[in-house]
Amino acid sequence: MARPRKDGADPRAINRRPLTELYVKKVRPEASAFNVWDLKERGLVLRVQPSGRRAFKFVYSRGRRKRWYHLGPIGLADARKRRSGRRSAAQARSPISPPATSNCTRESETNRGARLTRW
Repeated sequence: MARPRKDGADPRAINRRPLTELYVKKVRPEASAFNVWDLKERGLVLRVQPSGRRAFKFVYSRGRRKRWYHLGPIGLADARKRRSGRRSAAQARSPISPPATSNCTRESETNRGARLTRW
């Protein structure tokens, strides 16, 4: 059972449906922001703001904690494609963590030794 909202109103029913391009275009905004969960791609969510702005997000778990990754205002096909690609990345590492960078840089590729210098 869903918990009641802060203002005491009944919680909104979870909105799950197979998303289509037509539905994404024609969904109407409401007084408050709401999510529409996709049944075809697990974790993919369409977030509709009261202003009419639509953005895709995907939800994944990392260490028993749910994370929301913002995909942005893109098309449904692109969102599903990026979601599928991120699934493997989410299993390997968090997509929101900064990429691993080396603190070494090559001084010059033309140098014979290609010496490494530290910052």
